[in-house]
Amino acid sequence: MVNVSFLGRYGWLLVPLAGLGAALALCFFPLHLKLSSTIPALIAALATFGVWQFYRLKRPDPGISALAESATFLLVIMPPLAVINYATTMAARPLLDETFARMDALMGFDWMAHLAWVKAWPGLGTMLTLAYSSSIVQLLMAIIILAYCRRMRDLREFIVLFVLTLTVTLLLSAIFPASGAYVYFAPPADMAVGFDPRNGIWHLAQFNGLRDGTVTTLDLTHTEGLVTFPSFHTILAILTMWSVREVRYVAIPVALLNVLVVLSTLSIGGHHLVDVVAGALIAVTGIVAFRYRVLLRHASAPRAVTSA
Repeated sequence: MVNVSFLGRYGWLLVPLAGLGAALALCFFPLHLKLSSTIPALIAALATFGVWQFYRLKRPDPGISALAESATFLLVIMPPLAVINYATTMAARPLLDETFARMDALMGFDWMAHLAWVKAWPGLGTMLTLAYSSSIVQLLMAIIILAYCRRMRDLREFIVLFVLTLTVTLLLSAIFPASGAYVYFAPPADMAVGFDPRNGIWHLAQFNGLRDGTVTTLDLTHTEGLVTFPSFHTILAILTMWSVREVRYVAIPVALLNVLVVLSTLSIGGHHLVDVVAGALIAVTGIVAFRYRVLLRHASAPRAVTSA
């Protein structure tokens, strides 16, 4: 029989904590959750839970069991995190795009000049749009690859860091909101890059609606990423590269793709450079903290054995 949970009780503890956070958010903000929109995720979670238990109890397979458990975990924790994101956006704190643009200038970065540079290279905008859109696919593929290769420690680290850094991102975005570089700089239409005219402004309708009170209902089947600061695309790119760093034939292509993802956050995602820097710092801090915890636990194991 496969272990009860490769994520462990501390990993699953994040689910009730996220649920509690969502409940509090619904109490403090005038957001209404469309309950019927939770059904698809619930059905999918029940299905993956069944697969998880089958390959844990009936036909033990650590790889498939871990894959199904990871899917179940993400399916049950993402809805409450979405509630927290949408509800806290309603706080409508002052937008900080001007402050972020000034911070970019202090770092010597000119967002409009960068957009013009991307525009000047034929095909680069399209390449960056495809890279930017690959993040969720990469998340799923990394989970599948790590489970298939039986890299359970790396998979556990990836899943837990994904949720923890996402939670930190949502809280920071509520405290330091911004509408994005496309809104702040308002580049002319002839400077558009890529093939999607909505680059950098996908979120605006719901973002503005939540802030001005015209959007009060959350439909989990139609959500948008509302975060500008920090850049979660940057965080996920770094976590993905780190998670598959030791998988042969995969590490280098994934690293190259995610360099493009990080670059795309500026011209395609409409992020300020400071968003990207903050995202990178969060990702690296999370990895270092997780590694330190693992090393500390391993270092204490011999002492525990000796004292016994």
